[in-house]
Amino acid sequence: MTTTHRHIEADEAYLEAQQETLKCLYDIPNPGAKEISTCGRSLAQVARNVAKAIHLGEYAEFDVHNKIEQIADTKAL
Repeated sequence: MTTTHRHIEADEAYLEAQQETLKCLYDIPNPGAKEISTCGRSLAQVARNVAKAIHLGEYAEFDVHNKIEQIADTKAL
């Protein structure tokens, strides 16, 4: 797999692992993060949904840097 086209060759297990990692990072469900399904949607539909969430959704601050440090500290134990 190449970094540029990893999504093309990714299998279901890889994608599920990536999804779980992101859910852990953003503490889903979390008011500062929104989960947007891409299943069966075109790139344009996904882009519209993301733009809508960014520009029309309620804002809730989320400290990504702090969360990454917490995860790193936990894994270092």
